[in-house]
Amino acid sequence: MTRVSKDRKKQIQHLIDIIGQAFDCNIKDPCRKEKYVAARAMAYVIIRKFMGLSYEQIGLVFNKHHATIMHGINEWPYMVKYNKHLQELYGEVYRSWAGVEGSKPFLTCEEKIVYLQEQINLLTLQLAEANNALEQSKLNQPETNEIIRGL
Repeated sequence: MTRVSKDRKKQIQHLIDIIGQAFDCNIKDPCRKEKYVAARAMAYVIIRKFMGLSYEQIGLVFNKHHATIMHGINEWPYMVKYNKHLQELYGEVYRSWAGVEGSKPFLTCEEKIVYLQEQINLLTLQLAEANNALEQSKLNQPETNEIIRGL
């Protein structure tokens, strides 16, 4: 039986914290509600895929039998198939955990609304700038259009 290093345990704990925020639950609780099961399965999949830990090692971290870990990983595709939101959440969790540039932490509904309103305002300004640039280019090119028509 191979133990998990302290460094990897810290990485896993960070992942568990992120998934806990995303699902609004403590995934180490022995609860069998759907969101807990899905959250644990997501953790198992990410740990297995990106950290390369064995089923037994993942089981040690979660205090679960290795067969439970295997079952969670095997069931993950079916969970995603019937709940498309899980795939999106998976991407957000991974990007947040991996520290990908531009990823955002998990927000409350009110914070999401504010964030999206800011994004809308930014995009509106960019659209206005693009329209102004287009108008300027049209004003500067009437001679070119006349030359093309003359050909």
